[in-house]
Amino acid sequence: MQKLLILILSTILFSCSTKNETYFKSSSNTEFKINFENDETLRKYLSEGFLSEGNCELNPAEIAGEGCLEIKTNSEFSDGFIHVNQLFGHYIDFSNACYLYMRLYIPEESWICAMKLNFQDDVGNNGGCKEVFNNFYGHTNQWLDFVVDLQEIKDDFQNWKGTENTMQNSSSFSLNPYCGHQGKKSSIYISKIELTSEKKEMDYHPSLAPKVNIQPNIPFEMNFDNEQYLRNIMAYRGFESTFQAVENNIGGNPTTAIRIKANATNKHFVFLPEMIKVTGNSVDFTKVDSLYFDYYIPEDSGNISHMMLFLTDDEWHEMYQDQNITDSFKKGKWDRKRFCIKDLNLEKVKGEKETLSAIEEIRLDVMPIDEKRDFEIWIDNFGWK
Repeated sequence: MQKLLILILSTILFSCSTKNETYFKSSSNTEFKINFENDETLRKYLSEGFLSEGNCELNPAEIAGEGCLEIKTNSEFSDGFIHVNQLFGHYIDFSNACYLYMRLYIPEESWICAMKLNFQDDVGNNGGCKEVFNNFYGHTNQWLDFVVDLQEIKDDFQNWKGTENTMQNSSSFSLNPYCGHQGKKSSIYISKIELTSEKKEMDYHPSLAPKVNIQPNIPFEMNFDNEQYLRNIMAYRGFESTFQAVENNIGGNPTTAIRIKANATNKHFVFLPEMIKVTGNSVDFTKVDSLYFDYYIPEDSGNISHMMLFLTDDEWHEMYQDQNITDSFKKGKWDRKRFCIKDLNLEKVKGEKETLSAIEEIRLDVMPIDEKRDFEIWIDNFGWK
C-alpha cells in the first residue's frame, strides 16, 4: 500500500513538473522533440538567439489552454528560425529523417494560408520545399495535429541560395508561413514539433487542402468572392500579386478585390495567376477571344505608365509577350479593361514551341512612372472568354 502511494505521488509530481515545460531535445541527427509550453523558458531561448525572426515576430503565447510559439507577420513569406546546431550541439539531417510532426492553431481571422519549411547550413546555403501543411480553411480556432513524410517531399527541395542541399546538414531550419493578405498582420501558433523515425499513432488532420478542378475553363472569371475557393487557391499560391492584400468595399465596390502595390524603388509590380492552380488545367488561348478585368487606382496613388502581358508555361521556358497592352488609366473610380486576343501584339520571346494552346501562367506587369510615391491598383473580375 505504501509503495502504491509513493508511486502515485511520484507520478503526480512528475506530471506537475513536466506540465508547461519548454524543452528542446535531440539524441541523434534524425530525431528531436520541441515543446513551446513554458513562456518563461521560451523567452529565454528567444533572448539568447536560439530562435530568431526573419520578417516576422516570435512571441510566447497561450491559446486554447496550450502554451505555444506565435509567429506574427504581414510579409508574403517570413521565417521563424530554430537554430538546431546551437540547441542540440549537432546538425540535423532532414533528408534521412522520416516524419515531422507539428501541432498548429490558426485563428479564424488569420490569413496564414500555408506552412512551408526552409533549411539552412553554416556557410550560407538556404533552400526549402513546397507547402507541407495548408489544409486550414474550415478548421480554424482549434488545435490541429499534422504530420509530413520527409521521404516523400525531399525530392521537392529547391535551393534559394547556394548549391548545397541543406536538408542534409541543417544548422537551422525555419517555419515559413505564407500570408495571403499582406495588408495586415496575421498569426499562426505552434505548440509542438517532433522529428521521429516512426509515425505516431494518432488522429492526424489531412495536411493538404483539396485542389480545384474546373472543367471546362473557357470562359472563366476570378471574382474572389467565394471564400472557400479563394482560400484554397491561396493555400497553393494559385495567384500572387506584389504586396498583396484582399479587401471588399474598395472604391465603393461591394465585392472582394486584390491589391497590387509597390513603392518608388520597385521597377514593376505584378498580378500572376497560375492556371493549373486556379482552374485545374492549362488554358487554350487559341480558343480565347478576349481577356478582361476591372481595376481601381486610388487618387493618391503614383501614376502608371503602361501594362505588359506575358503568357507562359509553368517553368517560363515558352513565353509570349505584349510589351504594352494599355497605357490609358483612370483614377478614383472602377473601370474595365478588355483586350481582344487577336488585337494583341503577342510575340514569342522565349522558346521554340507554339504553346498558346496550353498556357499555364498569365503575368500582368504594371509599369509605374518614376515618381517618389507608392503605386497601387486593385483588380477584380479577372477572366477570359
